[in-house]
Amino acid sequence: MNGFFYTVTYSFDCDRHAVGPFPTWESAWAAMLKNAQNEEHIDRDENGWAAQLCADKDAGEITLSNSFSDRTDVTTWLLFEGMEVV
Repeated sequence: MNGFFYTVTYSFDCDRHAVGPFPTWESAWAAMLKNAQNEEHIDRDENGWAAQLCADKDAGEITLSNSFSDRTDVTTWLLFEGMEVV
């Protein structure tokens, strides 16, 4: 498939899903960042966690970390071009 996509993975869950296609890197990044910021809002404002969002537009990567006494949960968004469907 042509276009730009992003995946979302969770350190605490084996599910992974891809979102897209988007026509440009910029539109995919904007959608991915909006999704990550929404997750951050839920973690901070609704769950009361001290979420830390780190975005690297050049690398096409966003991480959201939540540290607990026994573990750190990390959600990762990765942006990429093209996807092979099998």
